[in-house]
Amino acid sequence: MSALSRLAELHGIALEYHDVWGKLHTVAETTLRALLEAMDFAAATDADVEGSLAAGIAAQWREIVAPAVVVRERSHPKLRVHLHASWDAASLQWRLFEEGGTEHRGELAAGAFAVVERTTLDGVDLVARELFLPLHPPPGYHRLALQSGGRVIAETLLIVVPVACFSPPVLADGGRVWGA
Repeated sequence: MSALSRLAELHGIALEYHDVWGKLHTVAETTLRALLEAMDFAAATDADVEGSLAAGIAAQWREIVAPAVVVRERSHPKLRVHLHASWDAASLQWRLFEEGGTEHRGELAAGAFAVVERTTLDGVDLVARELFLPLHPPPGYHRLALQSGGRVIAETLLIVVPVACFSPPVLADGGRVWGA
């Protein structure tokens, strides 16, 4: 995959799409560069793309957890967490504040969860782990805080979405409608 494609995906830009007739199209390089530039990421030249990609990856690693995490209801929330490798033996506490006011708490041993990736950034060894929270929060917008030693080290918005959205009966079995 090219650096331009990786940079686009890093910032949520799809590399291909299906048109109204179902035909698959690949997004043109000029379109990707224009979209990235419109989002204030340098992408005019290949050197710009390489620099923006390196900066974007480093910024992701500096965040302990993403600002927002989306999970489906009836599943255990899974979080990608970036921690210093030296924290492998550390115990993390979590607090989930549901939008309805209910609070949940728990403790996790960081080293017990699967390592997804490792890197070194500014001389510091970092480990990405996937943490699973042992609960099934209801649909809604909830606040999740991770703590170490009693202090908050990261917060995220945990968005729990329904397994499927409402689908009118007219769309069952391949039915189609036209209109807004």
